[in-house]
Amino acid sequence: MREEQVLQDALNPKAAIEALVQLVTVRNLPYNCSQWPELHALLLAVNYTAGEIISLSHGSVQKLVSNSYFVHKDILRQKLQSSVSKLHLSADVWSAPNHKAFLGTCVQLVEEDTKEVRQALLALSELPGIDGPGSHSGAEQWKLLQPVLEEYVLELG
Repeated sequence: MREEQVLQDALNPKAAIEALVQLVTVRNLPYNCSQWPELHALLLAVNYTAGEIISLSHGSVQKLVSNSYFVHKDILRQKLQSSVSKLHLSADVWSAPNHKAFLGTCVQLVEEDTKEVRQALLALSELPGIDGPGSHSGAEQWKLLQPVLEEYVLELG
């Protein structure tokens, strides 16, 4: 009994859920991966009291991923606001094999706490049809870039 209590006390459900969210997003896994027997077998092999630590429906995982996105986006917004350097934006347009055009908007900054140069993807927006008129034009790109600047409260100048 004592061993089981020690193992249960060692569990960190919040960290396990965050690790699951990272696994799903970084490895592009389906939301129902939390129900995979193989994943549960791995957890049980590490700690046999962890059987229910990630027993979530795919809908719950989807909500967790969405919440995590907004939390991390807010953290990025705060880092941009507190940057010790000017922010450097870059944008690039490219076409995917399926003929969809995308505008990627990135930012480079010096973090306030670490003084390290960092970069982040702010947006990956789909441009109008590649065969359409002006789909790569500056005007079309600005239509997609302007809301990103507003969303992150970034000013040009």
